[in-house]
Amino acid sequence: MISSTEKLSPRHAPTALLPTVPRGLPTVVVGILLLFAGVETAHAWRSTGHFIVAQIAYDQLSPEARQEVDRLSALLVDLEPPARTFVAGSVWLDGVREIGVGSFDRWHYINLPINGDGVEAVVPAKHDNAVVALSEQLSVLRTPSAGDRWRAFALRVVSHLVGDLHQPLHCVNRYTHELPQGDRGGNDFLVVSQFDADTLHGLWDTALGLYPAVSLDALESPETLERLAVWAAEVAPLAPADEAAVLEPELWAREGHRLARDVVYVGIEPGTEPSNQYLEAGRAVAARRLALAGHRLGALLEEALGVTPPE
Repeated sequence: MISSTEKLSPRHAPTALLPTVPRGLPTVVVGILLLFAGVETAHAWRSTGHFIVAQIAYDQLSPEARQEVDRLSALLVDLEPPARTFVAGSVWLDGVREIGVGSFDRWHYINLPINGDGVEAVVPAKHDNAVVALSEQLSVLRTPSAGDRWRAFALRVVSHLVGDLHQPLHCVNRYTHELPQGDRGGNDFLVVSQFDADTLHGLWDTALGLYPAVSLDALESPETLERLAVWAAEVAPLAPADEAAVLEPELWAREGHRLARDVVYVGIEPGTEPSNQYLEAGRAVAARRLALAGHRLGALLEEALGVTPPE
């Protein structure tokens, strides 16, 4: 467990939030001020994937829920790095790491073990993980008395972590004889790739080259926004209604664990280039996970914001 005395210094914390910490909120709100030292960073889906997830969610919101999402999103424009819209805010949790804040690193993943080689001393998933962080931040978002700025922060976290939990390699740590301490979700599984990725984790973060990279700055461009909307519309139908209705983060992590075990690590060896067959199959899985993440995020926001969609 993280010690409650490990407080962030003001220069590392989101300082605009610090002066008004409400009492009696879920434990993870207090945990926003804790420093998780020595944790490896990991990006999920890169910016493009997160933007697509957020766009799918935003497009399916009722007008009332969309208005509330817009209102909350506008409250934190003074925080670095800047994010002026809900879609832009979906990558803020990655952006803070780029400016040296490591406070939330363990929130991005859950290391459910894969141990096909029968390695001894496999480490179970730690308690401070993506499932716990997402569940508790949803509680903040559902609590009007938490205050608008805390709820706006929770909205940014929720929009990001739903995407993270749908990247299979954010749900596992694979133990082998070669890597008896685990491969850190594929971060130590080296590959040869043309998609600006030299690890299996990085390859899946790019959705195996499914979409070109879109930067946060590019979201200022109407052409980019239009392209993003097209991509989101193309991917969205890939989510079956029965699967999209599963709104339990722990179950999403289990889904990712199964996909990593049965798909991600199958048909590729360390130090090799993925075959066209592997890339094609992986892109289909990645697109479906993005679609599911978008629909599930939209449904969660509709419920968490207390808005009943019109019949």
